[in-house]
Amino acid sequence: MGKFAPAIILYVLSGLIYIVSSLLRYDSIVFVSKPIFATSILFHYWNEAKEYFNSFNFVILLIYFIGDIFNLFEGYFKYVLILNIIVYAMLSYVVVKKILLFRNKAVDGINLVYILLSVVFVLCLVYISVFLVFDKDFEFYYYIVLYSLILSGLSIATTVLYSFSNEKGLVYLMLATYCYLISDVFYIIYYYAYDLILFRMLNMTCNVLSYYFIISYFLYCTNSIEEVDNLNA
Repeated sequence: MGKFAPAIILYVLSGLIYIVSSLLRYDSIVFVSKPIFATSILFHYWNEAKEYFNSFNFVILLIYFIGDIFNLFEGYFKYVLILNIIVYAMLSYVVVKKILLFRNKAVDGINLVYILLSVVFVLCLVYISVFLVFDKDFEFYYYIVLYSLILSGLSIATTVLYSFSNEKGLVYLMLATYCYLISDVFYIIYYYAYDLILFRMLNMTCNVLSYYFIISYFLYCTNSIEEVDNLNA
């Protein structure tokens, strides 16, 4: 990833403005800064991927971006849930497909502990954010349950994949999925239960970082393909 690429600089600056303006509740600045940081990092992916551009990955990014934009407006919560469910399901497909390549490989003791800690952490966050905040009378309760199951499954599956592979690029994917999880959990907590500035900051910060990490993973995969092609040339 080009460290000083103009798109990255724009992403960092607009991301910081978005976080600060969100915390200070300057909604007009939020409405401008969020599309800027998201589109700048999307452009960076498109520019860096070049001829190895992956349309499946870009669709994931685009759907996630559209869901984020819908989330700026009142009354679109259902559509945000649906779009994010699609994104997490698509990423889960990618992760499970890779896990199946290691189906005959055993997990050692240390990695098993990491997986178990991951499961406990994810389930605790999901339980706190969903089952302690909402009840079955909530309009979108079953959407949220499905959403939580897919996202928690994705987070755990990513940890399992990394324990099998230890591939450097998977660190980016793990960080992205946990940013999704933390951002969404604290969005639910501050929006529907306790509107504390710490919860808002965690939500906004992880939301901004999630774009960087998932695009870093996609570009890592792109660079790996390019290196293989260069070796075979």
